[in-house]
Amino acid sequence: MLRLGLFDLLAPQYLVGIQLPQQVQNYLSLLRIDELNSFYDSRFVVYTGTASFEGDGSGSAEVVHTEPSGSRFTWEKKNLHFRMMVPRDGAEFVDRAANSSTNGKLPQVAALLNDLRPQPDSDMDDAIMEIVDFPAVSFRLELLVDILNFSLGDAWKPGIIDPSSNRVKIDPARPNERVVISLPKVLLSYTQGDDANNLNPQVNIESWGVSGFDAPQDLDMGELIRMNPAIAVHQSEHIAFSIDQVVIDNSTQNTPANIIDHFGVDENWRGLYIGQALLYYSNDQGLGFNLRFNDALISFDGAVSFEAALDIYISETLSNLTATPTFTMAINE
Repeated sequence: MLRLGLFDLLAPQYLVGIQLPQQVQNYLSLLRIDELNSFYDSRFVVYTGTASFEGDGSGSAEVVHTEPSGSRFTWEKKNLHFRMMVPRDGAEFVDRAANSSTNGKLPQVAALLNDLRPQPDSDMDDAIMEIVDFPAVSFRLELLVDILNFSLGDAWKPGIIDPSSNRVKIDPARPNERVVISLPKVLLSYTQGDDANNLNPQVNIESWGVSGFDAPQDLDMGELIRMNPAIAVHQSEHIAFSIDQVVIDNSTQNTPANIIDHFGVDENWRGLYIGQALLYYSNDQGLGFNLRFNDALISFDGAVSFEAALDIYISETLSNLTATPTFTMAINE
């Protein structure tokens, strides 16, 4: 059975001759609506529901988008939640065009559009309303994706720290694997305005770790970001970075077991945990540094603890200088 497509909801917002950006159109045209709800108030008509991908590649559990650089986005096909908000203020250029002439059919068009305006309040007991349901082109479409995976480009390889020098090298056991950064619960948006000369379409990643469309972030316990493998090194081996397993905990009822076991905190602890962060640089002569942070625990009450290491490289032949302090401090306001 043919299902309504998400593109069908967008079509009324695109008058003759207006097209979506090609990449956006390619993906939205494959989305089919599984559940649809609608409601309205004095400002917006709102559509909400769930959608899933079908069409080319429908046998796969993921949708894959690849850039020329080799970087790649993937996300799950099923159960994408969406919300579309259409302002009820009409498009000024439509109104202006319909009332621009008394020739031909334009007066009939203008009369039809004017019928879509609010009727005058004969008793004058209601506030003046600005609702205009004649055609418009502005809207905001939001997609809530359960997991978004970003694969770095071909120039980035899995890295390891050489135990003999503390330099970051390409992992010889995984030279052809990709480094993947995973962002759970990603909120994507596509917006456009109602200026006929410049619709100003914008595609944005609004936030991650979110619990819903109106939540700026998930304020309960949850993982925000993870890298796999944990270190990404450029194929030149001159630069590398890592930011792995970032967890936020704003719950007073639960705390991740690994944080309780490692730090001895209780279930009431609230804060931010970063498993590993690394920044590495080395030039052609071997001069460089490797700055690492491990097990950083930042409490919302002001207590901070982390393990840090700094290696400074003089050259390829000379041994490096290393400092490995452990910091624990409490900040009292």
